[in-house]
Amino acid sequence: MLVVTGGPGFIGSHLLKTVEGMSFSLKQGFDITNLKQLISKTAGAEAVVHLAAETDASSMDNDKIFNTNVLGTVNVLEACRKNDVKNLVFASSAAVYGEAEPPLSEAICCEPTNPYGASKLAAESYVSAYSNSYGINSTVLRFFNVYGPGCHGVVRDFITSALCGKAITILGDGSQTRDFVYVGDVVEAIKLAIGRSGFGVYNVGTGLGTTIKELSEVISRLAGDVGIRHAPARKADIRHSLADTSKAQKFGFKAKVSLLEGLERTFRFFRK
Repeated sequence: MLVVTGGPGFIGSHLLKTVEGMSFSLKQGFDITNLKQLISKTAGAEAVVHLAAETDASSMDNDKIFNTNVLGTVNVLEACRKNDVKNLVFASSAAVYGEAEPPLSEAICCEPTNPYGASKLAAESYVSAYSNSYGINSTVLRFFNVYGPGCHGVVRDFITSALCGKAITILGDGSQTRDFVYVGDVVEAIKLAIGRSGFGVYNVGTGLGTTIKELSEVISRLAGDVGIRHAPARKADIRHSLADTSKAQKFGFKAKVSLLEGLERTFRFFRK
């Protein structure tokens, strides 16, 4: 049996549609801050994919970020320990790197610049500690900018503006870069990671940088050239983010969906 926390969410819902031959313990309102419930739901599981998190990096609710992302992850680990679950995949984030110079390798020092990134790095440390102390095979996947049907964030914001016939608003000059990875490729990385032995940390991205301006131009064209405008940049925004994917390639992961193809699929989804 495979247990997925955050199954109703963006990435979790795509994962559940594609994994075959496994049963799932998954309910709406699956509460990772409730240890008793977690222990009940993970009983008999062979593996846990831990996707549930407070994902808003700009949120000022630091108690919620800590309680969900750190304490919630410790609860998941405790449930695995008590139920002798030997395999865990943990969804982390490129936010752990902060303003480090790209391409971002798993070996560099992580210095997160916001509470969200700090919470993910703290959770990674607990995953490592439980792996070493209790023999839980644990794979940490650091997701870069995941997008696709049902996504949130800048891709969704740009598409919804364009579909309403409004000019796409870029915060700043648009020269900031991101590594946009399609959700279907992320799902494949998760499936490859299930059941891997030992402890490992891997970037999940494309290894290709795209400026926000380039992203907006593609989406504008898909919508029939709605135009682009600029607004002041947010001070906390990271300027550049790009994955070094060489380590993940060693366990068989390589992103396959191009940005154009992925954006076309995402655009069609939101247009419907």
